[in-house]
Amino acid sequence: MKKKKITWCNSRVLGAIAAILFLSASLEHSQAQSVTIINKMPTSEEDLMAVYSTGGGDTSMSIIFLESSPQHFNSPDMPRFTIVGKQQQYYLGIGGYVKATIGMDFDGALNSPVYFTPANISIPDIPGNDAKLQYSVATTNLFMHFVGMPGSDDRFSAYVNANFTGMNNSPKLQYAYVMYRGFTAGYSTSLFTDVNAAPPTIDQEGPNGMTFVRTYMLSYKKNWDNIGIGISAEMPNPDPTYNNFTHSVYQRIPDIPAYVQFMWGDYGSRVRLSGLLRNMTYRQYDIESFEADNKTQMGYGMQLSGNIGFGNIITFYYQGTYGNGITSYFQDGSGQNLDMFPNQKALNELVTPESWGGYVGLQFNITERVFASATYSQVRVLSKDGFYEPDYYKGSQYLAVNMFCRVKSNMMFGIEYLWGKRQNMDDASNTANRIQTVARFNF
Repeated sequence: MKKKKITWCNSRVLGAIAAILFLSASLEHSQAQSVTIINKMPTSEEDLMAVYSTGGGDTSMSIIFLESSPQHFNSPDMPRFTIVGKQQQYYLGIGGYVKATIGMDFDGALNSPVYFTPANISIPDIPGNDAKLQYSVATTNLFMHFVGMPGSDDRFSAYVNANFTGMNNSPKLQYAYVMYRGFTAGYSTSLFTDVNAAPPTIDQEGPNGMTFVRTYMLSYKKNWDNIGIGISAEMPNPDPTYNNFTHSVYQRIPDIPAYVQFMWGDYGSRVRLSGLLRNMTYRQYDIESFEADNKTQMGYGMQLSGNIGFGNIITFYYQGTYGNGITSYFQDGSGQNLDMFPNQKALNELVTPESWGGYVGLQFNITERVFASATYSQVRVLSKDGFYEPDYYKGSQYLAVNMFCRVKSNMMFGIEYLWGKRQNMDDASNTANRIQTVARFNF
């Protein structure tokens, strides 16, 4: 790690932000360039800041950021440029990646270049629309990551991350949270989501049977040598089907996920057992008098997930989930209105359907820079006593086979084949296929 030449001056906040962005673009060109750091009203030497490049193999600084960063394959890498306090007590990392994909759908097409979601496959095909060429840079990602007091019990961090998958490629928040002494508060992935068990895919969504939810939370996690635990209180967001005798109301009770995990070996092997409890409130009308009252249904989930490393060559990913009233926690179940639906024996009551899903994946490291993977995933919703239409979602399957090459530490190319199948409650089904490539540049 080589410190840059530094000069100092006073300016306003906007000037500081502009300087930071300029430095991020210019530092990579030459280590001999002079760098101007703009700080607002430095009052002592301790308040001054220095700029470092983390792209030269500085693993100690990368570890500082890694411990409080999202671990999903499609999350950004560590920042390549960092502003460091003079006493090395405060670190601000700025980075992200540019991700460009080109995909060709055939024998069934999905109208999204970013997400390959089998639940969205049309049954039957829309005439003339069984193939589509698609381009996208919407998953391009930007983040800022602040870490204070690393190496101490009072360590804290703040992380903000967004991409451009919103309406008309507008920015869309992915993460915004703070961490202190094991607590996490803000917007992040649910504790019922095991991001470390996610296999690598170009598809931004990944396996349809993976439980993946972003939500507002207050969580606590603690790790010992080989044991880890976590518990969280999270914003409830049930996804039911209503009828003339039921409708939605504000939710009162948070979803409560928790886990315990065991880690072993030198290759990141883990097994995690997770549980989820949720209470979903709705408005119920009496069929005869039409008088109304609030009712609550309980949902629950159980999950086994993790990964097993076989030396430096093979990594096995897995997840299996079963539950009642948790369909929206699955990637493919989100938006299907199947956390609850009307009871066919009493239409003013909502019941929670059973659902299960999971995946297995295998990654093979061919060389230090080239690796390939294959993942199969499935989701099923069991109808039970629910009243449903024949075209309601019953389940889906997902297959991904890919290969990636890291040309440089910050540049990766890949190619991927995807296959998906959706099945309705009346057993009607349809499939879609996609071949896509990616170029991703981390900065």
